[in-house]
Amino acid sequence: MALELPLTSLATVRTAPADKAGASALFNMMRNLGGSFGTSMISTVATHREHFHFSIIAERVTKNGEVGRHWLDQVAVQVLHGSAGSQLAQNQALAQLADLVRREAYTMAYADCFFGIGVIVLVSIVALLFVPKPRVEAAAVV
Repeated sequence: MALELPLTSLATVRTAPADKAGASALFNMMRNLGGSFGTSMISTVATHREHFHFSIIAERVTKNGEVGRHWLDQVAVQVLHGSAGSQLAQNQALAQLADLVRREAYTMAYADCFFGIGVIVLVSIVALLFVPKPRVEAAAVV
């Protein structure tokens, strides 16, 4: 919101006074459309990156690996105290491990998205340094 007024002014500074309302409306429509497009892109990228990170983490943390087996055994013992059987405890421990891996994958996916947004913001700031400053025409004294 803080950048909206200067960007609107920058976008409409060279527009004739009679056309400023239409140019401002077009700018706002494109800003809203760009926001919707950006939100959709972030959602898509986050989903793809979550699947990627989940597969990488799940590849390394298995119930047959030493760390995975040790963690599953610890959780299964904790769950066993409140459940009816050891197979149910093993299944619940495996479900908890899958939830943990998915949560970490989402965290990594959103970190990737924020990194991408940061790069885009930095490139935009550098690009704004090369935008010529608008000339303010002297107001006619009546």
